[in-house]
Amino acid sequence: MPPGSGSRCATEGVEAKSQRGLLQRHDCDDCQEFLLGKPTPTAAFDKLLGSPTGAAPAARQLATASA
Repeated sequence: MPPGSGSRCATEGVEAKSQRGLLQRHDCDDCQEFLLGKPTPTAAFDKLLGSPTGAAPAARQLATASA
């Protein structure tokens, strides 16, 4: 997006400090990065949300299908 357009830039899957640095130098606003946070296992995510495992079977099925 051009600077000053009012749009935000977000990237996904940043795995290395060099990638994050490049994106920061090019004014990328947000990153979803494996560098700082690895994917959370389903049971741990359920616990984080305060819901018992099995509370969201459709979400779990979708996550399993895309793995």
